[in-house]
Amino acid sequence: MTQYQEQLKSLMVHLHEGGKKSLSGGEKSLHAAIVKYMNEAEAEYRIATINRLGSMMPNDPRGAHVAVSRGKVTSRNGVIVGKIGIYQPKTAGAKKTSYVPVRKLDENPHQIGGNRRKRSAMTNKRMSYGPRDRGFILRFLEGGTHSRDTKYGNRGSIAATGRFNRAAMASAEAIAVNLAQKIDAKIEQLMSNGSL
Repeated sequence: MTQYQEQLKSLMVHLHEGGKKSLSGGEKSLHAAIVKYMNEAEAEYRIATINRLGSMMPNDPRGAHVAVSRGKVTSRNGVIVGKIGIYQPKTAGAKKTSYVPVRKLDENPHQIGGNRRKRSAMTNKRMSYGPRDRGFILRFLEGGTHSRDTKYGNRGSIAATGRFNRAAMASAEAIAVNLAQKIDAKIEQLMSNGSL
């Protein structure tokens, strides 16, 4: 994209100074094309991250690796911004899961030890969360948790793994290169027909 830096810089300056309304002609077409390409890249980036997380989390029966969201591509202060992230509970899906793990105590109630507490209503509710509702699992794995002590004993902690970041970064470069090529081709087309 180095050969078209001047055209892109001009577009960003006009966006910064007057917003989208200040664009005209070729710049307007270029801005619309970049937003379109970034939306496509963002969707591709999300799917690639989900697939990478799925391979990093083979034991994921409720599909927590699917809890990856994508934001709306917007122009802010002369920069066109897009992003992916982990679903927040209020923006997740409504799909529920019927998966219930087998408890060893259910198979052998006479064994010594084991967790004999009945599941609370909150636990049962969380167990029914569908794939997109399980973003909290990805956040726990990403940043880790503190050790928790309850009246029933120490519940342990989760070490930070940074899985989401590693999964996202694994596909970033290839998608960015493809995006740059599309933008280059659009600028070249606009320059060749005299619009830019």
